[in-house]
Amino acid sequence: MNTSENATAEPGISLLLRLPSTGSSIERVAEAHNRVINEHGAVWLGIVGKTYSPENVVHIKNNGEFLYLVQKTNAGTSVYRGKMADISRSIPEGQYSLIPPYYRDLGIAERAKLWVKLSSLRRIASQEIEKLRVVSSGKNASALLSGMAYLGIVERK
Repeated sequence: MNTSENATAEPGISLLLRLPSTGSSIERVAEAHNRVINEHGAVWLGIVGKTYSPENVVHIKNNGEFLYLVQKTNAGTSVYRGKMADISRSIPEGQYSLIPPYYRDLGIAERAKLWVKLSSLRRIASQEIEKLRVVSSGKNASALLSGMAYLGIVERK
Protein backbone atom coordinates (compact mmCIF):
# COMPACT_ATOMS: atom_id res chain seq x y z
CA MET A 1 0.00 0.00 0.00
CA ASN A 2 2.68 2.49 0.95
CA THR A 3 5.40 2.84 -1.66
CA SER A 4 8.94 3.39 -0.45
CA GLU A 5 8.94 6.84 -2.08
CA ASN A 6 5.72 7.77 -0.27
CA ALA A 7 7.05 6.28 2.98
CA THR A 8 9.90 8.78 3.07
CA ALA A 9 7.65 11.71 2.15
CA GLU A 10 5.04 10.98 4.80
CA PRO A 11 5.29 8.59 7.74
CA GLY A 12 2.99 5.64 7.29
CA ILE A 13 0.15 4.90 9.61
CA SER A 14 -0.97 1.58 11.01
CA LEU A 15 -4.01 0.14 12.76
CA LEU A 16 -3.85 -1.36 16.21
CA LEU A 17 -6.60 -3.86 17.08
CA ARG A 18 -6.92 -5.11 20.64
CA LEU A 19 -8.46 -8.58 20.84
CA PRO A 20 -10.56 -9.38 23.91
CA SER A 21 -8.73 -11.24 26.67
CA THR A 22 -11.56 -13.79 26.71
CA GLY A 23 -12.43 -16.00 23.77
CA SER A 24 -9.93 -17.26 21.21
CA SER A 25 -6.27 -16.75 21.92
CA ILE A 26 -4.34 -14.45 19.61
CA GLU A 27 -2.20 -17.43 18.63
CA ARG A 28 -5.26 -19.32 17.35
CA VAL A 29 -6.49 -16.25 15.46
CA ALA A 30 -3.05 -15.77 13.87
CA GLU A 31 -2.80 -19.47 13.00
CA ALA A 32 -6.18 -19.43 11.20
CA HIS A 33 -5.26 -16.31 9.24
CA ASN A 34 -1.79 -17.60 8.39
CA ARG A 35 -3.29 -20.81 6.95
CA VAL A 36 -5.18 -18.65 4.42
CA ILE A 37 -2.06 -16.53 3.71
CA ASN A 38 -0.02 -19.71 3.11
CA GLU A 39 -2.66 -21.07 0.72
CA HIS A 40 -3.66 -17.89 -1.13
CA GLY A 41 -0.93 -15.30 -0.46
CA ALA A 42 -3.23 -12.98 1.51
CA VAL A 43 -6.12 -12.99 3.98
CA TRP A 44 -8.94 -10.61 4.86
CA LEU A 45 -9.28 -9.88 8.58
CA GLY A 46 -12.72 -8.61 9.56
CA ILE A 47 -13.29 -6.08 12.33
CA VAL A 48 -16.69 -6.15 14.00
CA GLY A 49 -18.33 -3.10 15.53
CA LYS A 50 -15.99 -0.34 14.38
CA THR A 51 -15.71 1.38 11.07
CA TYR A 52 -14.19 4.54 9.74
CA SER A 53 -15.56 7.18 7.40
CA PRO A 54 -14.99 6.64 3.68
CA GLU A 55 -12.36 9.41 3.82
CA ASN A 56 -10.46 7.68 6.64
CA VAL A 57 -10.62 4.35 4.81
CA VAL A 58 -9.06 6.01 1.73
CA HIS A 59 -6.41 7.64 3.94
CA ILE A 60 -5.55 4.28 5.53
CA LYS A 61 -5.59 2.60 2.10
CA ASN A 62 -3.10 5.18 0.76
CA ASN A 63 -0.83 5.35 3.84
CA GLY A 64 -1.41 2.14 5.77
CA GLU A 65 1.55 -0.05 6.57
CA PHE A 66 0.71 -2.56 9.30
CA LEU A 67 -2.09 -3.99 11.37
CA TYR A 68 -1.02 -4.72 14.95
CA LEU A 69 -3.06 -7.40 16.72
CA VAL A 70 -2.67 -7.22 20.48
CA GLN A 71 -4.08 -9.39 23.24
CA LYS A 72 -3.48 -8.74 26.91
CA THR A 73 -4.06 -11.66 29.28
CA ASN A 74 -2.93 -12.67 32.76
CA ALA A 75 0.02 -14.39 31.05
CA GLY A 76 1.16 -11.10 29.47
CA THR A 77 0.77 -9.16 26.24
CA SER A 78 1.07 -10.85 22.83
CA VAL A 79 1.55 -8.84 19.65
CA TYR A 80 1.35 -9.81 15.97
CA ARG A 81 2.08 -7.47 13.08
CA GLY A 82 0.57 -7.95 9.65
CA LYS A 83 1.57 -6.19 6.45
CA MET A 84 -1.48 -4.34 5.11
CA ALA A 85 -2.21 -4.96 1.42
CA ASP A 86 -5.67 -3.32 1.30
CA ILE A 87 -8.55 -2.06 3.42
CA SER A 88 -12.23 -1.98 2.58
CA ARG A 89 -15.66 -1.62 4.13
CA SER A 90 -16.66 -4.88 2.39
CA ILE A 91 -15.02 -7.91 0.80
CA PRO A 92 -14.41 -7.36 -2.92
CA GLU A 93 -16.29 -9.72 -5.23
CA GLY A 94 -14.36 -12.92 -5.88
CA GLN A 95 -12.18 -12.69 -2.74
CA TYR A 96 -14.37 -14.61 -0.29
CA SER A 97 -11.87 -17.51 -0.35
CA LEU A 98 -9.48 -15.16 1.49
CA ILE A 99 -11.61 -15.26 4.65
CA PRO A 100 -10.80 -17.85 7.36
CA PRO A 101 -13.52 -20.55 7.51
CA TYR A 102 -14.34 -19.85 11.18
CA TYR A 103 -15.71 -16.40 10.23
CA ARG A 104 -18.80 -18.04 8.71
CA ASP A 105 -19.27 -20.35 11.72
CA LEU A 106 -19.19 -17.41 14.16
CA GLY A 107 -21.10 -14.95 11.97
CA ILE A 108 -18.12 -12.60 11.73
CA ALA A 109 -18.31 -12.35 7.94
CA GLU A 110 -21.82 -10.87 8.16
CA ARG A 111 -21.07 -8.51 11.08
CA ALA A 112 -17.66 -7.11 10.10
CA LYS A 113 -17.81 -3.45 9.13
CA LEU A 114 -14.14 -3.02 8.25
CA TRP A 115 -11.85 -5.44 6.43
CA VAL A 116 -8.05 -5.39 6.35
CA LYS A 117 -6.22 -7.50 3.78
CA LEU A 118 -2.92 -8.85 5.08
CA SER A 119 -0.05 -10.33 3.08
CA SER A 120 1.79 -11.51 6.21
CA LEU A 121 1.17 -11.92 9.93
CA ARG A 122 4.04 -12.54 12.35
CA ARG A 123 4.53 -12.45 16.10
CA ILE A 124 6.72 -9.56 17.28
CA ALA A 125 8.07 -8.40 20.63
CA SER A 126 5.41 -6.73 22.77
CA GLN A 127 7.80 -3.80 23.36
CA GLU A 128 7.20 -2.72 19.74
CA ILE A 129 3.90 -1.18 20.91
CA GLU A 130 5.89 1.35 22.93
CA LYS A 131 7.30 2.75 19.67
CA LEU A 132 3.80 3.73 18.48
CA ARG A 133 1.49 6.62 19.30
CA VAL A 134 -2.23 7.13 18.69
CA VAL A 135 -2.63 9.63 15.85
CA SER A 136 -5.79 11.31 17.21
CA SER A 137 -4.50 11.94 20.75
CA GLY A 138 -0.71 11.67 20.57
CA LYS A 139 -0.80 9.22 23.50
CA ASN A 140 1.27 6.06 23.61
CA ALA A 141 -0.42 3.23 21.71
CA SER A 142 -0.48 1.25 24.96
CA ALA A 143 -3.45 3.50 25.89
CA LEU A 144 -5.50 1.33 23.51
CA LEU A 145 -4.74 -1.77 25.57
CA SER A 146 -7.27 -0.84 28.25
CA GLY A 147 -10.53 1.04 28.31
CA MET A 148 -13.25 1.18 25.69
CA ALA A 149 -11.21 1.82 22.54
CA TYR A 150 -10.09 -1.37 20.87
CA LEU A 151 -9.13 -0.06 17.44
CA GLY A 152 -7.02 2.96 16.64
CA ILE A 153 -4.88 4.56 13.99
CA VAL A 154 -1.28 4.67 15.18
CA GLU A 155 2.07 5.81 13.82
CA ARG A 156 5.71 5.49 14.79
CA LYS A 157 6.95 8.06 17.32
